[in-house]
Amino acid sequence: MSSKPSNGDSSSSQLTEPNAAEHTTAKQPLPGTDVPQPLTNTANPDAPLTAQAPLRAAPAKDPVPAPDQNSENLAKKSVGNYVQESAATAPLSVSGRNESTSEQTINSTDDSDTLNFPEELNTLKHELSAINIDQTTRLVTVENRLNRLRKLLPPDSLQLTETLAALTASLQTMLAQNAGYQLEIESATKNLVSKLDALISAETIDSQISIVLEDWRSIQCNLNNSSGEVRARIKEMANPFKEKIQALRDQALALAAEKKKSLIQQMETLNQADLTIRGRAQTINKLHQQWKGLGRSSLNEELWQQFKTASDQAYEPCKAHFKARKQEMATNLQTRKALCESLEKSIATFTESSPDIAALNKLLREADAEWKRSAPVEQSKIKSLQKRYYGLLEALRKFRKKLTRDSVATKTSLISQAQELVDYEDKREAMERAKALQQEWKTAGPSSYKEDKQLWEQFREACDKIFAKPDSSKPRKRAATNVADQEIQKTLDALQTFNALSDEELRAARGDFNATVRAFTGALDNRTKKQRSRLIDQFNHLKRNLDSRFRALPDKKSQILIERIRAHTQLLDKVEGQLLTGAEDFSEAKARFEAEAWQQLDPTDDPELDSLLQGRASDVLSTNDPLEYQKCATAAESRLRELCILLEIRAGTDTPESDRAQRMTLQLVQLQSEFGQNKTSQSENVQFAHRSRLLSLCMGPIEPQALSLLQERLNESVLRLLRR
Repeated sequence: MSSKPSNGDSSSSQLTEPNAAEHTTAKQPLPGTDVPQPLTNTANPDAPLTAQAPLRAAPAKDPVPAPDQNSENLAKKSVGNYVQESAATAPLSVSGRNESTSEQTINSTDDSDTLNFPEELNTLKHELSAINIDQTTRLVTVENRLNRLRKLLPPDSLQLTETLAALTASLQTMLAQNAGYQLEIESATKNLVSKLDALISAETIDSQISIVLEDWRSIQCNLNNSSGEVRARIKEMANPFKEKIQALRDQALALAAEKKKSLIQQMETLNQADLTIRGRAQTINKLHQQWKGLGRSSLNEELWQQFKTASDQAYEPCKAHFKARKQEMATNLQTRKALCESLEKSIATFTESSPDIAALNKLLREADAEWKRSAPVEQSKIKSLQKRYYGLLEALRKFRKKLTRDSVATKTSLISQAQELVDYEDKREAMERAKALQQEWKTAGPSSYKEDKQLWEQFREACDKIFAKPDSSKPRKRAATNVADQEIQKTLDALQTFNALSDEELRAARGDFNATVRAFTGALDNRTKKQRSRLIDQFNHLKRNLDSRFRALPDKKSQILIERIRAHTQLLDKVEGQLLTGAEDFSEAKARFEAEAWQQLDPTDDPELDSLLQGRASDVLSTNDPLEYQKCATAAESRLRELCILLEIRAGTDTPESDRAQRMTLQLVQLQSEFGQNKTSQSENVQFAHRSRLLSLCMGPIEPQALSLLQERLNESVLRLLRR
């Protein structure tokens, strides 16, 4: 949580003028502030390069920039502890420079004895290569050092003289470029001064203070990067504005103080505000960002302490919530890790003995449900675990696909063997082998419904030919019994296959299911009473499960509504999650909503459902504040919670303790409104269950965690009503 910074103004830019002569120097007193400064001179050539006279022939009272690191390193190798030079060294014949020609007596002999000329020249070479043409102070310092070394250089050292001459030539080129650069910043300063004069004279100066102070800082920077006559002219242009700038600076500090007092009051009112934990934390963070944006102010430290105290008090309720949420996310993370470990163990066992497809499908369904229940998880830790989980699911699906292929291959082989037995001469042996093939068929495992149906028809056709009626009555009876066995086993196998289908596949197989049920009744004619009882019990168990699933499936009209609803909610879900979590700027998240795509979607043609969906879209488009949007989410969650309770009342299921008071209220209202009326029928309950499911899909926006819990309660009650 970033809403509690340790220093309220640590990131704020102060409304003061820049003082550095270049980017690498430290701040010094402002130019033009009437603080006495040393005259520009070269009397101390042993000072650090950028600490020497920063400007050539600059007037008095100019600022002296602080040294940079390169110049300090160079200064450490200075020879100034041994020699005193004249007030100005010999000029380098650069026009426009005001060097002094006076000299003092120099003990060059003693200094030359202690000076390491190759090392000094090499240091100056590196310094010169590191200087930009806009670094006036460093150029002047290198110039002074070269002039001084020229005086101390032994006359008989030809190589050192050539090196010095090369450095001097390079320096002269850079000085000439620097002169052009200074003319450019002088021209830029003229434009800034004109703009500054217009802004200060305008009636709307209060709204332009920040721009004025920024332009003033640019002027001061240009002043520090100039020298000589250019510097004098820039200073002359800037001096008339000093008092006005200082007044504006004081005004800006006072305005910032007033705004900070307002923020303090807003922070103090949060203690009594009726906000959600997330809304409170977001508001605190927003106020802190506004505080930082104000920069410094009058009574800066005093106001910051007041603001921080109010912020700490307002944030106190959030601590326990976020601590609990953090613990919940940590628990969910461990649950998901344990799930992955369990799946890995299951996959390891599959290499030893392959599972059946039904068990594999059940494992996939349970893993998916467990993964969804264990949310949320901290995003910084979920990426690798999510990749691991989806990799395991992919491995399980590959196992299932392989099992399906193996089942098809096995059954195809059994069909081929059965077809070969049709023309076998020894009928008795052919039937015995066919029975063995039927037993193998039972253990082959299911494939896809459509493919399994085709394979079974081919296999049954071959077996029917094998078990054709023989001449004697006994063989005919045995053949009939075998055929009945096949029919019954076929029916039971088919029912098991139906049970492994997804909801969509089960819906498409409704006709085949009814035909299979009818075939079972006809196949029982030749069964004894004991056999009939056992088979009927097995059949009824499978049929009851399938009947319950069929009842839970929405009808075609509801399915069309669900598909249209999902087309709408897919567009909404992309935006609502970001708006609720506050993971990014509210306006940027809103901009992600595809309004044109929304308009092109087909309506559900159900006024109530269309109204709920359009209401969600309107909340996204018309709401401009996170707190206001949070209220929309709270209202939607309340409506879904009431719908869950109504379903639980009808289904006779338990309601969580936190909602039992509301359940009692709703039950009382129902008793008053339904007094004297007949009890609701099962068909009415089924209709209410399907309608409630459609309504729940349209409600939103709702926090993901609350939505997951409420949807789980709703689905449990719906299934309870449908399976009565």
